[in-house]
Amino acid sequence: MTKLAKFLVKNKRPAYFLIIIAEAIVLGVALARFNITSSAIKILSIIFLATATYILVCIAPLSYLTKKPISELNDNCNPEPYFHITKELITYKLSYTDHLATLLDYCTTLMEMGELQKAYDILSGMNIDKKAGTPNIFKAIYYNNLASACYLLGDNVSADIWCEKMLQIYRDMPQNKLKKLLDDSAIISSAEKSYRNGDYSGAMLTLNQAELKNKRAKVNASLLRAQIYIKAGNMENARKELDYVISNGNKCYDVTRAKEILNNIN
Repeated sequence: MTKLAKFLVKNKRPAYFLIIIAEAIVLGVALARFNITSSAIKILSIIFLATATYILVCIAPLSYLTKKPISELNDNCNPEPYFHITKELITYKLSYTDHLATLLDYCTTLMEMGELQKAYDILSGMNIDKKAGTPNIFKAIYYNNLASACYLLGDNVSADIWCEKMLQIYRDMPQNKLKKLLDDSAIISSAEKSYRNGDYSGAMLTLNQAELKNKRAKVNASLLRAQIYIKAGNMENARKELDYVISNGNKCYDVTRAKEILNNIN
């Protein structure tokens, strides 16, 4: 099934048109066989087949390949499966939006694997602002990834600029499913921005009022809480948050960061 999905992702357009042609022939034979002459039925049948085939050939395969790796990242804090599939997918000839989404997710997994500079280099070279028609959700993810990369690399000024651009898009988006996908990122980004600017109580308030949806976001929140507690001199609570990160965070980067912070305060 995975091989078939990869084949369809690689050959989306030719596969779609070949299947449509085959379906049109079968449909024509069936309509003639049952002596159906209604133009409305013919048109509706063609629209239905074209739509269903587009979903099955052009949308479903990519979703199939990424669904489990995304869940593994968000729910189990394991970035490796998503890292490997996005690394492969970005080598395919995808549509602009599919390639952009995959490349942004690849950069996300790079940061989760601790390859911060590589992620930043790719992101800074993309410059999606110059591409007309880029969906706002992709811009928000792009800015958020850049903000995170800059922050982790120690460039707080640039991190604040990209973070504000991300939050502005998030605030302007209508309340819908797409915006909900960004909820956790917006909360963590807002709290990190407050922390970077010395507003520790504001950062803590943002985190404590949030209802984070997945383990990955909760781990990021705990890591930030630990740093806030350290600034406040509350080492006991900082250790508790770091212990949570070590027990639940991704082993490629989160756990390493938490152990380094824990060693420093000990």
